[in-house]
Amino acid sequence: SSSGRLVASGQRKSPFADGEQIVVWEYESRKPVYRLSGVEGTVKCLKFSEDDRFLAAIGEGNINGNDFAIWDMQNGSVAQ
Repeated sequence: SSSGRLVASGQRKSPFADGEQIVVWEYESRKPVYRLSGVEGTVKCLKFSEDDRFLAAIGEGNINGNDFAIWDMQNGSVAQ
């Protein structure tokens, strides 16, 4: 994130994962803040908004789409 407070990591979709493809970490404590799902396939790109309020993700997608999502970093809910 721009402030350096948060770091986001994206995973490849796996049958062994519980569905959370994105983990948002608090950098200083090294602890996960949110475990997010909402994009299909492998996570290709993650970007925090300039004010750290939102996190956007692009996934590999499938024939049904669902390859783009935005989350509110104040509560971890899907913003779009």
